[in-house]
Amino acid sequence: MFGDSHLISRFDGIPLEDLSHLAIDTTFRVIPDSTIGVNHVMTISLLFNNQTYPLWYAITSCSSTELYKRILIEFQQHALDWPFKSILLNDDPMLCKAVLAIFPDIELYGSWYFYCYSIWKEIILNNLTERCKQDTNLMTGVKLLMVVPYLPPLKDTPSSITMFEGFQVVKDFARENKLPKEFFRVLDYVATFWFNIVKTNNFTTYGKHTCALNFVEITQLALLAYMKPKGNVWNLTQSFQCVAKMTSAEFDRYLNGKPPVLKKNRGKRFNVRIRQNMKRLLTGNYDVKKFLEMSIIYCEEMLDIFLHPLYPTSLFDKSNYIHTEGWKIKIIDS
Repeated sequence: MFGDSHLISRFDGIPLEDLSHLAIDTTFRVIPDSTIGVNHVMTISLLFNNQTYPLWYAITSCSSTELYKRILIEFQQHALDWPFKSILLNDDPMLCKAVLAIFPDIELYGSWYFYCYSIWKEIILNNLTERCKQDTNLMTGVKLLMVVPYLPPLKDTPSSITMFEGFQVVKDFARENKLPKEFFRVLDYVATFWFNIVKTNNFTTYGKHTCALNFVEITQLALLAYMKPKGNVWNLTQSFQCVAKMTSAEFDRYLNGKPPVLKKNRGKRFNVRIRQNMKRLLTGNYDVKKFLEMSIIYCEEMLDIFLHPLYPTSLFDKSNYIHTEGWKIKIIDS
């Protein structure tokens, strides 16, 4: 495990109130060909000034609650040791247990990224990946489903513009366009797990800046951009260094009073367009279907990851992994 000590030291002097939100991701993986080696990547980032700053990395040979706890303790001892208010993390139950054991009073957040990520996992499990690339209507159905959390969460909202109505729009779209039965299994999964177990209020982006900040896709896109199909484990560590340089440059802009660099579908441009679409929905110029159709552009960056050449087309078939001089690279959930 290793950290960006240079970046960590630069936060000296900034009020702790502004440095109280962390993000943890355990979905990025590097799988070695040999039986001895590492295969899990864990990143701990600071959410500050509407930007993501990866501070701590751990590359391990396994994943467990005790291991995650040890990594978090090391992070506390060597990186940031002040109290935190919230942590944004993926739905790894072992990670959740570890975080609550080390930070018992912390507030946990889900992320729109992990909602979309779980949908794409279901797409893979139902063998719809290639069909999505070829069938425009099927891919549109996937995108519509991904942007449902932009709607308000409460099902008793008088205006009838909630996530429940949005989900029904997707189901109607699937029936009207006669999408494959496997897609309806994906819909059943979303209804059962996200709507009935997680609950809409816990993964909506409506009125929740923290849930809308997709730190994972920004970091993973950066890592993938620096990775090479014929690289090795050293290329991975070099990728971390390149990401560190990028985030350090962002911090320089903050210190110099300059606004963050707008990323694709991010920043002011992203928030303004979502608010404009929501205003049209609230005033009756858009119905729920039109709102979703006008919002699907915002999951394009997400799909840049899911459709990346290094992303596996199967969760189980090793022949689909990218071989890189003794290493295979993929992104999966814990």
